[in-house]
Amino acid sequence: MTMPKTEIQGLATFNAKLNRIAKKQGNLGPFFQKVSVELDAAVQRNFQADGRNFQRGGWPALMPITYKGKVYTGARRKRGGGIQQNAQILRDTGKGRASISASFGPKMARVETTDRQYMAAHHEGAGHLPERRVIPAYSDMKKRVQALLAWQLKQLAGA
Repeated sequence: MTMPKTEIQGLATFNAKLNRIAKKQGNLGPFFQKVSVELDAAVQRNFQADGRNFQRGGWPALMPITYKGKVYTGARRKRGGGIQQNAQILRDTGKGRASISASFGPKMARVETTDRQYMAAHHEGAGHLPERRVIPAYSDMKKRVQALLAWQLKQLAGA
């Protein structure tokens, strides 16, 4: 199982505009840095919203079997196994969120996880784990990327 990553590169629809930015700035690194910050912020907001930003209705609730101790999720344990009823999905230990980082280069911006197996199982769903989307798809970020592109072009026009 591989963890999907959102990687925004010089997409065909943006090429002409990206080339204008590159011509004026010398490279696209500063633009893609802004995009990577937006991607990371989107992931953070998604965690705070229990998945409601990228998944209709948010992340599915923990299953009763999780509370009874038959499945250990890494969240706050209670005596006798299982986890506490008030455990926050994918947030109790902070390991998942800490494993996600954003990066950028002169031709791309991306957000991905270093703990691919654990987060991929949650993101895509596996076995007893329901799908809990963590990392945004490009469609989730398209409007924001377009707004950043327009802003960058406006800044360059005024320079």
